[in-house]
Amino acid sequence: MKADNLPTAWPMLLIRLETPQRCQNLVKNHPSRCLLFACRRTKQFSPLVGILAVALTLSAACTSQSAASSSAGYFRGKTVHVIVSYAAGGGYDLNARVVAEFLRHHLPGSPATVVENMAGAGGLIAASYLAHQAAADGLTIGLLGASAVIPQVLDQPGVQYDVRRFNVIGALASEKDYVCISRREGGIDLEKWRSREGGGLLGTPGRGASGHVQAAFLAAALKLPVRFVTGYRGTAEVRLALDAGEVDIMCSQLATYRNTVEPTGRYSPILQSGEQPQLLEQGVPSAARLVRDARGRALLELREAVIITDRFYVAPPDTPAPLVAELRRAFDETMRDDAFLAAARRARLDTEAVSADDVTRRLSALFDLPADQRQTVKNLISAESLP
Repeated sequence: MKADNLPTAWPMLLIRLETPQRCQNLVKNHPSRCLLFACRRTKQFSPLVGILAVALTLSAACTSQSAASSSAGYFRGKTVHVIVSYAAGGGYDLNARVVAEFLRHHLPGSPATVVENMAGAGGLIAASYLAHQAAADGLTIGLLGASAVIPQVLDQPGVQYDVRRFNVIGALASEKDYVCISRREGGIDLEKWRSREGGGLLGTPGRGASGHVQAAFLAAALKLPVRFVTGYRGTAEVRLALDAGEVDIMCSQLATYRNTVEPTGRYSPILQSGEQPQLLEQGVPSAARLVRDARGRALLELREAVIITDRFYVAPPDTPAPLVAELRRAFDETMRDDAFLAAARRARLDTEAVSADDVTRRLSALFDLPADQRQTVKNLISAESLP
C-alpha cells in the first residue's frame, strides 16, 4: 500500500527508506501528520538507526493525537446520561448535577449531559441497571454510594452485581461528618431520644444507605434506643416523613444538611458525629465526646471505614478501556476547573477529589475487613432496632 493512500485516521508507524526530500513531502502533505519515515543516510540526515529511534519515540504521541481526535468525533452530538441512585432533592442529586454541568466541557466533543434519578431499594436498582442494562458505550455513567457496596460486602440478598466490576471514574471526597436531626416543632432532642420508650423512630432510604449505616453506628456507640423505618427513596422523602410525624429522626451528611435541610428552618440538629465548631456553638453534642467506653470508640472508628465508599462515579462493566480513560481524564480535569470549584463551593460540596485508583483501593479495603468487623457491621445494619 502506498503511504499517499493511507487513511487519515489510521495512526501508525511506517518505516521505509526514502530520499530526504521525498520523506519531508510525505510527512508534510499527509493529513494525519502521524506517518514517520526513515530516510536514507545522507549528509543532511542522521544514521538510519537514530531516525528509527526518533520514530519509535514519536509514534506514541501520534497515536494519542489521533485517539483524541477520534474521541471528539465519538462524543460530539451525543448525550452522556448520569444515573443517580437516589431521588431528586438530596445530596446525591446535588452532587451529580453540579458535576454533570461541568464534566461535559472536559469531554472531547462537548456532549450534552442529562441527570436521571433512578431511586429505589436503597440504591440497588440503579446499581443493577448500570451492571446489566446500561449500554457499556461511555455514554452512561452512575453515581453510587455505600448503599451499592455494603449489601454486597455483607452478602445480603437482592444484590445482583459485583460492584468491583464497575469502572470507577472518580469521586468527590466523602463527608465524614454526619448529623442527626429532628423537627423543630414537635420533635425530640437527644435526651428525649435516650429516654423515649421503644426508642426514636429513625427514617432511612434503606439498610445499606449511608444515613442508615451512620445512624446505626452512632446509636450503638452511644447506646441510644432506635427503631428503623426504611424504604424511602432518598433524604427528600425522609424529610417529608419527618414533617408528617411518621419518624422522629433522620441522619444525613453534614453537607446535605447544610445544603437542603438547614435552609428550610424546619429542623434542628440533635447529634453530630464529629466536632464541627458551628454546631458545637449551637449546643449540638458530639458523639466523639459523648462516647464513654472502648466498645463505643471502636464502633466510631469502624464507622469511618465504611464512609470511604460513599458517592463515587462509575461506568458500566465492559466499557471499552479507551472510553473509561476519557471519562477519567475529563473527571480529573473537571475537579481542577476553577468554574466547577466555585460552583461546588456555592453548593457547599466538598471540593477534594478522589482518584479512580484511590476509590478502587478503598473499596478493596472494605471487602477485606476482618471477619469480626464484617459481622459487627452486618449485625448493626440488619437490626430492626437497637439496642
